Amino acid sequence: MQLNAVVDERWDPILATEAACKYLKQAKKELGTWPLAVTSYNYGRGGMRGLSENAGSKDFGVILAVSKNKRFGFAARNYYASFLAVVEILRSKDTLLKGVTKKTPWSYEVIRAPYPLYSPQLLATGDIDQAQLDALNPALTNEASAGKVPLPHGMSLFAA
Repeated sequence: MQLNAVVDERWDPILATEAACKYLKQAKKELGTWPLAVTSYNYGRGGMRGLSENAGSKDFGVILAVSKNKRFGFAARNYYASFLAVVEILRSKDTLLKGVTKKTPWSYEVIRAPYPLYSPQLLATGDIDQAQLDALNPALTNEASAGKVPLPHGMSLFAA
């Protein structure tokens, strides 16, 4: 993922989700179980590998029972349980989320910067306004959105 003066892709929900999926797939391959892979998203692959080796097991329950590592604190210990809670909510959404209004899907077009330009130049075209720029492009840094650094040639942006 890119992280520079123009973008911090960790703030883009689509790119961040794709990166998380790639991470989890690789973590599962390396660590061998989904509980270890999911927990490693919070605690790190090396950390989970070390806990597993110290416990002499890939069984997450065993790791929880024997781990005395103070860095493996409340958040990391409960990360997988939180993940399972979200899965259960989504599986039972018809009853648990009954009455919750579903958001409408995003609707957008992709525009590309034809040359390096600052956001005020882009806004002056009328193709997008500041609110749309900020709402649809959460990966833009405050500096890029405010026109303090140029958007590079060919950069893809979302517009309504």
